[in-house]
Amino acid sequence: MKQDIKEMLEQFKYGNYSIEDATNELCVLFNEAGKVSIMDRDIATIEALHDTLLDKGCSLNDRRLRESRELTHRMYESLNINNKN
Repeated sequence: MKQDIKEMLEQFKYGNYSIEDATNELCVLFNEAGKVSIMDRDIATIEALHDTLLDKGCSLNDRRLRESRELTHRMYESLNINNKN
């Protein structure tokens, strides 16, 4: 990524990129760097851990179970966002 930014700044320096082009390019680079790869099996693993905690006697309001459900929800949202791009 560092090399990509350097090349983009060189293009800007020599007038090959406008400020808008450079801004858009940086946004693309930083967006790509921030993506996390989540697969269906990752969500299945979290759901299985959730079920195991239930089987061990934790209540649905247990902090670990709530966090597990929140994590699963965020992972599904991430998959939906990544699939739209």
